Amino acid sequence: MEVGAPDLSTIIRPSLKDLVFDSIKDAAMRGELRPGQQLTEIGLAKKLGVGQATVREALIELEARGFVQRRNRRTVVTSLARADIDAIYALRVPLEKLALEWLAGRENRNLLGLEKAYARMAEAAREGQLSSFKEADLAFHSELWTEARNRYLQDMLERLVPQLFAFAIVTISHYQPGRSKLEEITELHSRILESIRARNVGAAHEALEVSMDRSWVQSLNLPEILSADLS
Repeated sequence: MEVGAPDLSTIIRPSLKDLVFDSIKDAAMRGELRPGQQLTEIGLAKKLGVGQATVREALIELEARGFVQRRNRRTVVTSLARADIDAIYALRVPLEKLALEWLAGRENRNLLGLEKAYARMAEAAREGQLSSFKEADLAFHSELWTEARNRYLQDMLERLVPQLFAFAIVTISHYQPGRSKLEEITELHSRILESIRARNVGAAHEALEVSMDRSWVQSLNLPEILSADLS
């Protein structure tokens, strides 16, 4: 490097697939795409001015992240009934407790990812950024599953939970928790993190259970959301 040259990071341009991914995801988060609405490669390609292959790649990524679902060879914006949400939580809670036990018992742990995700949650809570808060919340839990280092447990949680967060983000305009609620949830995640550091599994379990807040779904009029005219 030249003497006196600024220490700059390399600029990484997003791929076309990533731009399409962000465009579809942002439209869903703004409510322009509604839960259960069908998405077609040809329709999206025409609207976005890109090739169908690029749209296909973006939809594959969106499905992996929980924002869309495949139903009878159709791709739709993720939609969950209350029964679906209850069924996911019935599995999620004991599985995440088990992940906490694996993580607390590991000797060589790296909690940096958890700490960064928590910091993002705290910042989003202070600013009242709901979608950013939910994304940081998911990142926190994803780091927990990863650092537990049980790939079977991680695989099960990654199949179940992201669609739950995605549905929450897609329906976020119908659920408006105040800043105090976001800060309360953030504090519970701080307790989870501190309990992991102290290897206090019982305290981590307790904080995790309380943090599994489901008031957002109780505030939704799901029949109204899901019965909208999607033609």
